[in-house]
Amino acid sequence: MNHKVRKLYTYKHTLLLIGIGTLLILDTNVLYAQNLPGASTPTYDPDRLILAVHTVLAYLEGPLGALIMVAAGLGAIASAAFGQYSAAISLFVVGVGSFVLRNFVELFFNIER
Repeated sequence: MNHKVRKLYTYKHTLLLIGIGTLLILDTNVLYAQNLPGASTPTYDPDRLILAVHTVLAYLEGPLGALIMVAAGLGAIASAAFGQYSAAISLFVVGVGSFVLRNFVELFFNIER
């Protein structure tokens, strides 16, 4: 076996053992997906979720969406110039999708403005 390959192989096992050791040392109470006995039941607040979705979509329709569209447009032009037409079409879809995303979310998830 080559010296570099043997060294990399040893590092892989070292990282695996560090990861397993870290998981075993951590407190396992936070890893449960369901409620623990005696714990309070979490409440679901859809208003906070809707507010977060509206905030993200407002950024995507505003300055962040414009930045994404400009970057995707420049990338599409550069990709088309180099002959990568599939990448250019993908970047075009990303650029247009940044402004159409709110309409898709409202259509599929029934969230109103």
